[in-house]
Amino acid sequence: ALALIGIPLGESGTDLPPIPGRAALRRFRRPVLLLAGEGDAFCQAPDLETLARQLPRSEVAIVRGTDHFLWHREQEAAGLIGAFTEGML
Repeated sequence: ALALIGIPLGESGTDLPPIPGRAALRRFRRPVLLLAGEGDAFCQAPDLETLARQLPRSEVAIVRGTDHFLWHREQEAAGLIGAFTEGML
């Protein structure tokens, strides 16, 4: 399984490698959790949902009332990741 937290999908000002193409993403068969804060400027919910539609076994979790750093919602985010990983056992 793979948990991606606040993956920069928009302009981040950081030189990052490109996200694999649609065909490569569709071949990725492991479960994927895509998690971001509701106010994440680098990883906005519509972009995350678009990415999720390209991954066959993905789920999106948006933590309300926080930003890219999950400020003051760290425990909630950790709980979501923990629940996701427990489902893999």
